[in-house]
Amino acid sequence: MGKLMTISSNPQTLMAALQGQVGDKRLMELLMFAIGGARGEGGEMEEEEEGAFVQQSSAPSTSTSSSSSSSSSSSRAPPPPLEPKEAPPPETPEEKEERLRKEAARARAQGVKEEGNAAYKARKFPEALALYRQAAAIDPDDIVYSLNEASVHFEESRWEECLAVCTAAIEKGREVRAPFKDIAKAFARMGNV
Repeated sequence: MGKLMTISSNPQTLMAALQGQVGDKRLMELLMFAIGGARGEGGEMEEEEEGAFVQQSSAPSTSTSSSSSSSSSSSRAPPPPLEPKEAPPPETPEEKEERLRKEAARARAQGVKEEGNAAYKARKFPEALALYRQAAAIDPDDIVYSLNEASVHFEESRWEECLAVCTAAIEKGREVRAPFKDIAKAFARMGNV
């Protein structure tokens, strides 16, 4: 019991006592953890050539380390290498065609939306509304076009239409897993009505 009290009050005593006798790194780590030793205080445990462990601290040390005479040091085997993730299967021609079709539709809808934005800035709301609806018809999975349509209704003080478009945009956004930012914009527009 006296040794245990001495060791718990001064972890360096444990290191000096066990350095030449214990070659199991796991046991040393357990003992150091149980005592609250130097691991969290800037010290690291390193293994020497014959299996003994010494504490390396950031301050230069003047003590010399002794080697273990026991040759039965057990060390952990390195973990097996992680298996690489499987590459996705190559695109079939149909999938590639569908992807390209969606990208082209998205680009066309974006162009129509830009025209609608120009009309909106010029305060030509009927023209902007028609262009936003056209963009939404081209790319129905993007709720931004519906949000722009709601913005036109809001500017024209058509509150019921604005609320209806926002509600539909929220439902569609949840269905197609639209970005939360876009769904939040619909809620914010509804809150402004």
